[in-house]
Amino acid sequence: MCGGHGTRASSPTAVLFFLYLGYLALRRIPAAPDARAAKRCAIAALIAFVDVPIVHFLGELVAARCTSRARCSTIGSTPRSTA
Repeated sequence: MCGGHGTRASSPTAVLFFLYLGYLALRRIPAAPDARAAKRCAIAALIAFVDVPIVHFLGELVAARCTSRARCSTIGSTPRSTA
């Protein structure tokens, strides 16, 4: 899973993608005379905005776990010859 395309790393990104698709879908709904449509779009944008740092830090967490596992797996191994 540390190869780069694991489901743990891509799931939050997929959630963010669908949040933005939902936002764009809300924007395409014809505007009503009241401010409900604008309020719905603003709420969807705020939720997506809050999700961006979550996706970022989850990506860093997965990357840190992968590098620590790689270091742990090479500690007890014999060094390779360069010749």
